Amino acid sequence: PPPAQPKEDPLLADAKADAKSRPPAGLSQVLRWVRLVVQYMLIPFLVAAVVDFHLSMFVFRAYDWYATLRMGPRPPRVGMSGGTMPALVRDTELPLRTAGRWILNQHGDRVRLRCTNWFGANLETMVVGGLHQRPMSEIVRDIISLGFNCVRLPYSLKIHLTEVVPDLHWLAANPHLQHKPARDVLYAVVDALTEARVMVILNNHHGKPMMCCSIHDGEGLWYSEGYPEESWLRSLEELAEKYRGNSYVVGYDLRNELRAVKGPHGIRTPTWGTGGPDYDWAAAALRGALAVTAQDKDALLVIEGLDFDTDLSGLRDANVANATQLHLHPSLSGRVVYEAHDYSWTHAEFFYAWLLHWFCVGQLLVLFVELCRQRGTWKWRVYSFMQKFKGQRRMARLLLAVAIWMYSCWLASYARFEHTVTERWGFLVRDGVAPVWLGEFGVNAIIYEDIREGELGKWSWWRHITRFINEHNMDYGYWAINGDKGGAEETFGLYNHDYSSLRHPWMLDALP
Repeated sequence: PPPAQPKEDPLLADAKADAKSRPPAGLSQVLRWVRLVVQYMLIPFLVAAVVDFHLSMFVFRAYDWYATLRMGPRPPRVGMSGGTMPALVRDTELPLRTAGRWILNQHGDRVRLRCTNWFGANLETMVVGGLHQRPMSEIVRDIISLGFNCVRLPYSLKIHLTEVVPDLHWLAANPHLQHKPARDVLYAVVDALTEARVMVILNNHHGKPMMCCSIHDGEGLWYSEGYPEESWLRSLEELAEKYRGNSYVVGYDLRNELRAVKGPHGIRTPTWGTGGPDYDWAAAALRGALAVTAQDKDALLVIEGLDFDTDLSGLRDANVANATQLHLHPSLSGRVVYEAHDYSWTHAEFFYAWLLHWFCVGQLLVLFVELCRQRGTWKWRVYSFMQKFKGQRRMARLLLAVAIWMYSCWLASYARFEHTVTERWGFLVRDGVAPVWLGEFGVNAIIYEDIREGELGKWSWWRHITRFINEHNMDYGYWAINGDKGGAEETFGLYNHDYSSLRHPWMLDALP
C-alpha cells in the first residue's frame, strides 16, 4: 500500500488559508492609506464643511435680520443712509468728457458715476424689471432716493431693431405702455430717467433676448447668428442719433462681456489687437465707437474688456498702435471709458481658500477629539497627548493645519485680491491712464447657489471690492436694482421680489 500522507497541522492550515484570504502586501498598503485618508481627511473635511456652512448661514441670517430691522425694509426717501439727497448732475454740466483717469463735467470738475443696472430689456420678457409691480415713476424715484445718479440699461438688438411686442403681464402696473413695441417701452424708460435728471448709459447686452452669459450661448462676440456686425452698428447709430439732443444719455456701452464662443466648429475667442477682423475686439470697438460719434460727438464711449469683461491687459503695452489704445485715437479723444466687471466667481483663489479652510477646521476637530479621549486632568491629557507614540505625528498634523490655514488666509487676503485686480484692469486706475468704470459687480448676500458662494468667497470678496472702490475712488454700477429676472428671484437685486422693499438695506452702506 502507498505510504500514508502525513496529516497537516490544523493551525498551519488555518494560517495558510488566512494568508490566501488576505490581499497582497502592496494592495494592503494601499487600503491602509485609503482608510487613513478617509479617517483623518475626508470625514473631518465633510464634518467641518457641514458644521461651518450652517453656522455661517445662522450668523449671516441673524445679522441680516438685525440690520434690516435697524434700517427698515423700505427704500429711504432722503438718501441711502437717511442723509441728504444725493446731488444729481445739472444739465449745464453736460455733456461729460474724460481727462486722464477721471470723468469730468463741462466745468472741469469730477463727476462720479454712482450707477445701478436696471435690466430686463435684454431678457425674454423684453421689459425692464418691475413694471408689472409698480409704476415706472415710483421706481425711478426710488433709484434717486437710494443714492444713484445714473442707470445702465442693458438691451438686446431684437427689441431695438424689430417691432416685437412684450407680453402684457410684464407691464401690468403701467397700462399706458401695454400693446406698444418693446423698443418704445425702452424709450419710455429712458425718457422717465432723463426727465428726473438721472444719467443713462445704454448697453447693448447681446443680439437675442436672454439671460447672460456663457460660452455656449453664441453671443460672446459683437456679432451672432441672426445679428451680424451691420445690425450691431446700425443699432448704435440709431440710438446715438435719437438721443444726441438728450444730454442725460451720457454714453453707450458698446457690447457686453466679450468672451469665447463654443460652437460645432470649435471655439472662437475674441482678442485685443490681434486675430483678424472676425476676432479683434479692439478693432471692432473702434468701428462701433466711430459709428456712435458720427451721430453724437459728445457721448462717452464705454468699451468692455475680454474674458467676460475681466481682462483689459491688452492695454498694458504702451507701445502698441493707437487702434488698440482706443483712448489715444484722435477721433475718440476725451470720450473713451473702459469698463470692467468683477464678481466673486471670477476669483478662483477664494474657492481654493474656502476648501483649505474646511480642511484645517476638520484637522483641528480630529485633534481636539483625540485630546478629549485622554484620561486624567486637562494638564495630564495635554502632556499624554503630546508624549505618546503618536505625539510626533500629531504635532506634524497640527503644524500642517496651521501652515495651510495661513496659506488660505493669504489666498483670501486683500493684498492678493488687489494684485489680481491690478494685473487685470486696475493698472489703468493705478497709472492714471484712462477712466475705468466698474460697470457690474454685486453679491447675493446670504443666499448660496453654489459651493463657491460660501462665506470666504462671498464675504471676503464683497469686503475687498467695496474697499477697492473706496480706496481708488472709482465709478461703479451695482448689479442690479431688480427684484426678479423674468419672474425668477434675482438674489443679487436690491429690491425684493415685490419691488416695494429692499432685500438687504445694509448693503447700501458699503457703496460710496
